[in-house]
Amino acid sequence: MKKIALTFIVFIYILAIPFFAGSAQEKMDHSKHVGVRIHESSIQGYSLAYHLLDLPNRKEDHLMVYIVNEKHEAVDKGKVGYLVAGPDGRKQKAMAMAMKEAFGADVDFTAKGTYTIGVKALIGNAKLLDQFTYEVK
Repeated sequence: MKKIALTFIVFIYILAIPFFAGSAQEKMDHSKHVGVRIHESSIQGYSLAYHLLDLPNRKEDHLMVYIVNEKHEAVDKGKVGYLVAGPDGRKQKAMAMAMKEAFGADVDFTAKGTYTIGVKALIGNAKLLDQFTYEVK
């Protein structure tokens, strides 16, 4: 009897893992996002997805960040700024413009190599700081 009860408890536990794991870390839906996704982060309950758009006839690329709050709602109000350090050490600062469900700014990624991208987002009372690298081949 103890063996059956233990087996039943283990079975219920195994079934519950995906349920709790899914609710704690939801994946962002990128189906409506334009551009190529280059990075994702989770900070203070917010999900950030970075996409890069290669615009025709322009030297710069357009760096977009889609921000989703803990209720899985797109954030469209706030201030976002980028600080991008290129492989040659050159730094670019850009204030992003609020767009439909995203914040975007033009950034020059013409040099090959690794870029360090720093992001500061002020969303309501939240101050989100993020940093990641992106390699241009």
